[in-house]
Parts: sequence; structure tokens; C-alpha cells
Amino acid sequence: MPIRKTVFETDNYYHLISRITWKTPIFKDALNAGFMKEILTYYALNQPPLKFSLYRRLKEKNKVKLNFDNRLVTILVFCIMPTHIHLLIRQEKDNGIRVFMHKSLTSFSRYFNIKNKNHGGVFEGRFKAVLVDSDEYLTHLSRYIHLNPVTARIVESPEDYRFSSYPFYLEGKADLPFSISEIMNYFQGPSDYHQYVMERKEYQRELEDIKHLLLD
Repeated sequence: MPIRKTVFETDNYYHLISRITWKTPIFKDALNAGFMKEILTYYALNQPPLKFSLYRRLKEKNKVKLNFDNRLVTILVFCIMPTHIHLLIRQEKDNGIRVFMHKSLTSFSRYFNIKNKNHGGVFEGRFKAVLVDSDEYLTHLSRYIHLNPVTARIVESPEDYRFSSYPFYLEGKADLPFSISEIMNYFQGPSDYHQYVMERKEYQRELEDIKHLLLD
């Protein structure tokens, strides 16, 4: 197996992408997408106190509350697309991203395989990771990720997509392990950020159309 070129350093930001092995849109199912969001939230914890299945049962009965002060990663932006997942993350602990992604993807794969009597890997063997090395790239990447459902013509506006962090940005708040302050510090408020995102909408769609034409 080739060695990963990206070295994950604590306090740095990374764009992570993980794709479904068979290119099957399993996250079009709201139950699957919602479950994936729960998993990402839970495994952001450093040393989760319970098995995820037990946590879910106790959560439904309001018998457990998690403390995310001690966490592997902070999730700034996420978007669970039908065939892949986008994450913009800050690593909080050494080796945090590797542990977080391994536990999250393994947990969902186990759930999906049991539910569907399936065997084998659900996700491609290695998630893609890119270092975010500038403030401009950080804000642009948040826009790009939030526009993914619009670019794919699933919805007309990012706030209409259920499985992304965009609602946090419109509401102006998010609970840990999610955080919007790192990006919202560059904007005057939710409406300013919304304008910033939407001004790129048509251009991003055009780029996607051109890409498909070149691949045909």
C-alpha cells in the first residue's frame, strides 16, 4: 500500500473526502445520511465512553450527555453527499484525524453491512486529504463544500440540503464538535456569508458541467 503523502499536524486544517466503493448513492437514504452524521459527531470524541450502539439507546432516553472539550477533531464544515463525504476539519490531538476517520468509516460500514446483509468495504480504501494552508483557502473551501448539493443539482440553494453544516452558518451557532467561528470571523454575519456562498453558485455549476464534458 502506498504511503500517504499528507502528514496530519495538530492545529492544522484539512479537507477530507471519502467515497463509496461502488459509487452507489447510499446517502440518498435519509436514514443512512443521518446515521453517518451521528457517527461523525460521536467519534470526534477522544476516547468515547461507550459503544456507539449503547450511546444511541441511552441518547434516545436522554440518559447520556457527551463532553466534547476533549476531542480528536473539530468539524468546521461537513456535507454528506449521496456517494461521498466532504469534511473540513481541524486536528486537535496527535493522530486525531486518522483515529477519527478509521472509527467513523468502520462504524458506518459495520452498520451498513449488517443492515443490508452485505460484505466487504463500503468506502474506498483510503480517504483523500488536503492541507488547508491559507485563510483564503479556508473560506473558499467552506463555500465549495456547502455548494456541492447545488452544483450536483440536488437542490437549488444550500440551505435546502439536510445533511450539511450550512444551517449552522445561517443560524450563527453550532455546538461542539462543530464550530463555525473560524470561518465566520471573516464575515459580518450569516447573511454576509450566505451572499458569499451564493455568488459562486452558477460559476461552480459551470465548472462541473465543463468537467463532465471533458470526461465524456
